[in-house]
Amino acid sequence: MNKQSKLDKELEIAAKRSLLKNSYYDFFKLFWSTLNHEKLVDNWHVKYLCDELQSVAERVFKREKKEHDIIINIPPSMSKTSIVNIFFPLWCWINDYSLQFISVSYSYQLSINISERCRDVMRSDLFKKYFFDVKIKEDSDTKQLFRVVKDNQVGGFRYATSVGGTISGIHGHFILLDDPVNAVDSLSDTMIRNTNDWLDNVIFSRKVDNDVSVVILVMQRLHENDPTGYLLEKNKNIKHICLPAIESDKVQPAELKKYYVDGLLDPKRLSKEVLEQKRIEMGDYAFSMQYLQEIVPKGGAFFDVNKLFVVNNIEAEIDKIVRYWDKAGTHEAGCYTVGVKMAKTPDNKFYILDVVRGQWEASERERIIKQVAIGDGSDVIIYIEQEPGSGGKESAENTIRNLAGFRCIADRPTGDKIKRADVLAVQLNAGNVYILRGSWNADYKRELEYFPFGKYKDQVDASSGAFNMLAKGNKAKVLNY
Repeated sequence: MNKQSKLDKELEIAAKRSLLKNSYYDFFKLFWSTLNHEKLVDNWHVKYLCDELQSVAERVFKREKKEHDIIINIPPSMSKTSIVNIFFPLWCWINDYSLQFISVSYSYQLSINISERCRDVMRSDLFKKYFFDVKIKEDSDTKQLFRVVKDNQVGGFRYATSVGGTISGIHGHFILLDDPVNAVDSLSDTMIRNTNDWLDNVIFSRKVDNDVSVVILVMQRLHENDPTGYLLEKNKNIKHICLPAIESDKVQPAELKKYYVDGLLDPKRLSKEVLEQKRIEMGDYAFSMQYLQEIVPKGGAFFDVNKLFVVNNIEAEIDKIVRYWDKAGTHEAGCYTVGVKMAKTPDNKFYILDVVRGQWEASERERIIKQVAIGDGSDVIIYIEQEPGSGGKESAENTIRNLAGFRCIADRPTGDKIKRADVLAVQLNAGNVYILRGSWNADYKRELEYFPFGKYKDQVDASSGAFNMLAKGNKAKVLNY
């Protein structure tokens, strides 16, 4: 190669290098081939997400106060991990090699695999061609933690961990949360709560600068109180980008609806035929959450709350009334103590008469339960759910002792919450359950609507218990309500 050709080549590389540094979207498109044998299926959302990430990154480069954190809800197979968690740190480093990244996923192995793919791009011939001066530090090169050097100057790093993992002495300019909870764990309220607690108590204290460091969460919706729901309720300084596969009122920001083609986010990757096949394979609930970003599938909820008829009064004869208490273990745990009062008529209609709900410490809780019993009167049979183990037995016995003079029975339910709720759902969805109008109606109906993926299940548990006691057919005194 002669001198002119060599100079032309160097100028070409310099121009391309400048273009890539100034455009994350162009960087992403060029380096896609270093990891993928299949050609990138480009779509408007790719550029939109790249531009949003570039916008927040450029403020971090200058150490300016961030405008917001970012939450991205988007269906599977839309290159979300590649955009947010693999190529984005690399683009940031070619602009500011000092930046520090903490990457979190629901499993350690997944976090490590993503980190390894990021390293592979840095080692590729294509990356070396344009950014030969940005390298991995040789004596700090592991899948979990690798450091960056530029012109032999030590810079930032990428640290990979999983939810529940320990982080000691590590702080990030960017905290990347990529699927911090999986679909199976989302069925467990405990797992959801543990994930959110870990984010609060561990990961969010790992920022280099609270004003500058950016949190980026990308996931599909899995639960009303999943990290998306939890953070949106808690933190108002978040830009929420929600891109369901099919256009709906869930699209955020709303102006992005104009990019949907025939009502679809991406007609090439997620055509109507592909989406229908996914719905058949996954079922309505999983499809609704992961592809539509809806916690409850339209027309496919466990409880069809449209069939829960609200009445102003009850004129029918009632043959039995019960109040069923589901007690929370501690008032700090986030669960509610709930007492549902329910009645049954001779023709097997069920009326939800009242719901008492609160987060109380033990002595206050027992005082209120007794106060409610006095208000209900002696014709109402009281049931106390007895949790498994000696602690549950002792708690139920204490409540029964506190209710001396009332008909009070400990109930030891079997089966999981969903199975216990199913018999109530059958009757409610058939139009045989009514609700007495009251100020508590809205919260009650919302919990039923989102079950079993809602933030709370206490009212459903207490309602299931009351219904099952009534459905046993043990008649009490006939009276009018």
